[in-house]
Amino acid sequence: MVSNEWLAAYASHLRTDQAHQTLSFTFVDGFRGSMTPTEILFHIVNHGTYHRGAIGHALDLAAAMRPADTYTVFIHQLEPHRRDA
Repeated sequence: MVSNEWLAAYASHLRTDQAHQTLSFTFVDGFRGSMTPTEILFHIVNHGTYHRGAIGHALDLAAAMRPADTYTVFIHQLEPHRRDA
């Protein structure tokens, strides 16, 4: 929760001039890289979609049932009144 709050505060206070500055870093595999904060935020937002797609493919290959875990399922579980709208 603390990291989510930090990230939300960071993104909401990121100035345009900061958003396009290149940041250099080292990946966990030891390779160097560089991205802008905008690119990093885009990566964070979309990162889970890669994993969801990969596990969905694996479930399909195993002829296993996929759980109902889409965004629409989560939002309606969180706010059930939307089903009555």
